[in-house]
Amino acid sequence: MKTTNTSQLAKKIRVKLFLITVLTFVLLVLGTKASAQRIHLTGFVEQNIIAVQKGVSITSAVGDRIQVGYFFQATHQLSFEQKQSNYPFHGVDLQFRVKNCNSLTLWGGLKTGLVNGQYLAVVPQLNTQVSLTRWLGLGINASYRAGHPALGTSVSFKL
Repeated sequence: MKTTNTSQLAKKIRVKLFLITVLTFVLLVLGTKASAQRIHLTGFVEQNIIAVQKGVSITSAVGDRIQVGYFFQATHQLSFEQKQSNYPFHGVDLQFRVKNCNSLTLWGGLKTGLVNGQYLAVVPQLNTQVSLTRWLGLGINASYRAGHPALGTSVSFKL
């Protein structure tokens, strides 16, 4: 009986942390007076040491060279459920533009957040983004997670 109450309490805490993170991001966007042209919604797939993970992120441009946002990725389903082998990973996505050449942009960055709601992870990454249209871009991502390289692809929409 006590473990059920403990797991319910832990689930409530995770939901509250998620809501606080989203609220923080919304306030950040409002604080930077971001227009709709500066917000990006991205879907991605990543092969890492754990498994193939899928995820989403929403970022806002802060100035010309920096993007800050929230990301969430998991193995089987995009949920905070910590079922065996789902490995949810969510947190802050920080990116710095390294080089821009016409429709090709190279980004360096960090994903910092919690894995399974317990472990803090800091993941360095390099992203190459090709803008196909004003609103649509494709990307190739390389990162270093859990002591091993990870590769991924992404589709980004400018809102």
